[in-house]
Amino acid sequence: MASEYLIGTDVDDLDRAVDLFGVEPASAPKPGAELVDRSDTGQSWRGYPRTTWLFAGIAVADYADALTALGFTAGQAAGAVVIYTRDEYDTWSYFEAMLRLPDPAGLERWSGVYKNVALEFVLLATTAPTPP
Repeated sequence: MASEYLIGTDVDDLDRAVDLFGVEPASAPKPGAELVDRSDTGQSWRGYPRTTWLFAGIAVADYADALTALGFTAGQAAGAVVIYTRDEYDTWSYFEAMLRLPDPAGLERWSGVYKNVALEFVLLATTAPTPP
């Protein structure tokens, strides 16, 4: 089955995540940044919704090429992207997002592959491709 996960810098020019990173991600959406306790003994999410794309392993060269294709420069920790992914309701949507990259020093590298890479996207707004 073809990848549903898409990413790019413009909603009308997205690449399949599997083509860009060389492997299909799994996603873990959350409705906010943190779960906080309320005074009525309930809990609420606070902050922007987000999703995390989890990769079991990404080749170091594919990771570097993907970040370059997305316009990231060396040392950049975050940047604006557009993604097509699942939200916390398991609904597929296009989002303008802020991609927060993992700290390079914290990436687990084994024989030319980064293992267990988590890319976090802060979902800022929904968007849609331009109709043909």
